[in-house]
Amino acid sequence: MSNQLKPKSTIDRLYKLVVYFLDGNTGRFYSNDRKGRNKVLDPTIGLIRLRRLMSSYKNKYSVALIYKTEGDELIEKYDSFCQPMPIKKEEVPNEAES
Repeated sequence: MSNQLKPKSTIDRLYKLVVYFLDGNTGRFYSNDRKGRNKVLDPTIGLIRLRRLMSSYKNKYSVALIYKTEGDELIEKYDSFCQPMPIKKEEVPNEAES
């Protein structure tokens, strides 16, 4: 029997946050789009929670990117001060390569 934890299912996760930390590490976090026992997905709740998580790492990362989980479409990009940055098509990193 293994002591490793199984990863949480990403089926019901609408967004993911990819954070590139200053120390060279990369963090991937998935949104929690449900409120309480409500079984209906609410995308605004998921985005608010990811932005709040991102602000807790303020000044500890170089870039934070928020993607749609389905299709890996980049929807938001932030600098280390939690300020939105413009998204240019040629800048979009390919998540499949990393």
